[in-house]
Amino acid sequence: MLDVSTIDESLVIGDPGRLRQILTNLVGNAIKFTEHGEVIIRAELFSKNETTWKFHCSIIDTGIGISADKQKQLFEAFTQVDASTTREYGGTGLGLAIAKKFCSLMHGNISVSSDKGKGSTFTVVVEFKKSPKSQLVIPSIDINKLHLLVVDDNKTNRDVLTGQLTHWGASVTEADSGQNALNLCEQQILDPSKPFFDVAFLDMQMPNMDGEQLAVLLKKDKRFNKIKLVMMTSMVSRGDAQYFADLGFSAYFPKPATTSDLFNALQVVAENGQVLQQAQPLVMHHYLQGLKTEDQKNDIQEITWPENTHILLVEDNRINQEVAKGVLKNFNLIIDVAANGLESLSALQLSSKKRPYNLIIMDCQMPEMDGYEATRQIRDGAAGERYKNIPIVAMTANAMQGDKEKCIEAGMNDYLTKPIDPKKIYVFLKKWLATP
Repeated sequence: MLDVSTIDESLVIGDPGRLRQILTNLVGNAIKFTEHGEVIIRAELFSKNETTWKFHCSIIDTGIGISADKQKQLFEAFTQVDASTTREYGGTGLGLAIAKKFCSLMHGNISVSSDKGKGSTFTVVVEFKKSPKSQLVIPSIDINKLHLLVVDDNKTNRDVLTGQLTHWGASVTEADSGQNALNLCEQQILDPSKPFFDVAFLDMQMPNMDGEQLAVLLKKDKRFNKIKLVMMTSMVSRGDAQYFADLGFSAYFPKPATTSDLFNALQVVAENGQVLQQAQPLVMHHYLQGLKTEDQKNDIQEITWPENTHILLVEDNRINQEVAKGVLKNFNLIIDVAANGLESLSALQLSSKKRPYNLIIMDCQMPEMDGYEATRQIRDGAAGERYKNIPIVAMTANAMQGDKEKCIEAGMNDYLTKPIDPKKIYVFLKKWLATP
């Protein structure tokens, strides 16, 4: 869940590359070590003086936690929690030393509080300069007149969404289930002194009655059909916009919700329910749109990839998978994903002789079998003779001295550091794939 409800500035001056690497590492670890529960990203901005902001960001998870004796050493270079955790989950925080260094360079710090078995909270504090071009982040419509209904079984999601909407001045009512939402609508109708809801934000995944079933019931009842429906879902696929439009939704967006999602959804009220177009997971959409330049577009047009070029991405982190897939598809390349070294060997062994893989992008730290061991086995022929010499580009968050040599020693051809940068990936693709 993403909570940026108290941030009202549109721009600050700082180092987005360093901040992105810090947060990518922390969020990736939180997801990796949280099998049940949730991960919350909560960001705040405080004024230090006339020229400087203090940016606070906490990554809160309900995962395996870290014992007190291990917390003291966690930010030291080459420190891992323990060997058993490494075997089960893959990388165990080697990037935290880099995160601490980056925080220091940005005049800040990083800290952790954790209880073994109950979860962890990593808090980042860095400084940004105030931008004279910054504008207040507020909706373009008069939200003070809106009466909104938020329906979600997850209390954290409700709290964050309600906090953001009330911060902008809206009147918000919460429901923790589809049935409670119907009961609230009944109560509003029976009391003429209470204005009915203008917009309802419905979570898709709820027990007993999901958002889709609730929407059908609301639309069937003529007393409720004036309410605008907005779907919130963590499961997004191609064609959803039309599907939700046919159900009667005026808009939808993927979770976690951002301020721009809420802006667009609220704009539906002013624009008479136009469906939001081209909705897709924000981790891909905004990341790629912000980084793709006109120069890149021109370069792409000049490159000719070999016919039927096929890439295997080996990466256990779901976010990195989606970002990399988006980047490579943007370069008109076909990509398959394996979540660890064992899966990569299977993918290579089962690949079609008519459409073999031309390149492997290999993460280094992964559960079950890491990238180093997978590479060694590929070079030894475990994936078949045809792949013994396939180009393998390492991808790692551990930009430490000696890492490149370790990758080359394992049999990898090249070395790419995280976070995923479309410009850098494009350079590597031209180097290992492009034809004159």
